[in-house]
Amino acid sequence: VVEQGNSKPLDQLWPMTAEATNDRFTITSECRKMSWTFKQDRNFVQFAPATGVECGRVRSPAELLANSTVKLAQTVIFEDEGSRVQISGSGGTLSMTRR
Repeated sequence: VVEQGNSKPLDQLWPMTAEATNDRFTITSECRKMSWTFKQDRNFVQFAPATGVECGRVRSPAELLANSTVKLAQTVIFEDEGSRVQISGSGGTLSMTRR
């Protein structure tokens, strides 16, 4: 679950969840799926936009923050045996918790 942006709770109309597989990172909200491929070397990561799913509504401020954070991300920090993840870079910081 995406919980915080830039160390503050996100003002989310449509809560976002995140999923990571071997080669893809995806954030999903109500009707939008933002997706990136990535290359990881320990805590350093490089994201590249991948095909996602858009919907007819305008992106929320939380979705805009998530998109700009991930596409400009430079590091990923894993905590609590991988149950907490922080993605950060020049676009900001996202904090996520596995549930």
